[in-house]
Amino acid sequence: MLKTVLKYGLISGGLLMVSMVATFVLFKDQPWAHSQVVGFIIMFAILSLIFFGIREQKTKNLGGRIGFGHAFLTGLLITLVCSLIYTLCWMAISYNDPIMVENMLDGYYNPTGAELSADKAAELAQTKANYDKPLYRFGMTMMEIFPVGLLLTLVFAVVHVLTPRKG
Repeated sequence: MLKTVLKYGLISGGLLMVSMVATFVLFKDQPWAHSQVVGFIIMFAILSLIFFGIREQKTKNLGGRIGFGHAFLTGLLITLVCSLIYTLCWMAISYNDPIMVENMLDGYYNPTGAELSADKAAELAQTKANYDKPLYRFGMTMMEIFPVGLLLTLVFAVVHVLTPRKG
């Protein structure tokens, strides 16, 4: 199982790294909402590799049958490897470009550019202060990708358990 998990986790993580950098380059002058939509579509598509990782575990290593627990664990571990790569890549990018992070957070809190209320401005300032903490940034970034992978893992595990063995 380790070989399958590493294979699909590293491939999906690598593809996410490349797509993250490409999204920043291609959408550099666009509002953050555009790059977020594109980023999540790409993330969803790449995380679909979890399906193939579970399938490989089922067909090559388990003779065509897999239980829910084994399928779920395989997908979960692939998700974890991929999520760690994604998060570490974001950490490297975001700490090397603090202006980008500031613009991103400003775009989340104030997409129209209008003057913020005192409460909203205080909330933005607190978020920026929290985001400067590596553990907070790491956790927030993991929360972008890990739940998506977890949901897909659940769906794909059920699909593989319910799909009959061929042959």
